[in-house]
Amino acid sequence: MSKLTLSLDSIPFNEDCIKIESGKIIVRKEKNSEYRASNPEQKTVYICQVDDCIVKDKTQRKCDYLLLLEDQAHFIELKGKNLNDAIDQLQQSVMQLMPTLENTVSTAFAKISLTRTPKIYNEHKWKTLKALMKKHNGDAFKSNSPFNDTL
Repeated sequence: MSKLTLSLDSIPFNEDCIKIESGKIIVRKEKNSEYRASNPEQKTVYICQVDDCIVKDKTQRKCDYLLLLEDQAHFIELKGKNLNDAIDQLQQSVMQLMPTLENTVSTAFAKISLTRTPKIYNEHKWKTLKALMKKHNGDAFKSNSPFNDTL
């Protein structure tokens, strides 16, 4: 099955939850955690606010943002030091949202920006998240803030 060309019309979320940017740097911050992506080709990036917009249910675990560009989905979680919570939030978001994006994206990544890397976290959870992302032809990454990326 061929993928749709990514456009605002092809993204199955409320337009109020999406911002479009094409600058050389894409930045998202929350408290002291920051995700910073270099966008040297100034590609169009659809920045979807997942927490409290796409997923409004307060009882459901979800990541902060979903960046969509070309045929890629980048699930972003900005966190303090609780890596286990971040992993849970990303897993839930990927499992809930990827089925709605299956005709739009072919690769998905999970990215966690932490203010401090914890000394103790559940290695099995991390491996499970990496395996989930591999099923979507991607991978999972974690970094101290700022998380520097290239799109």
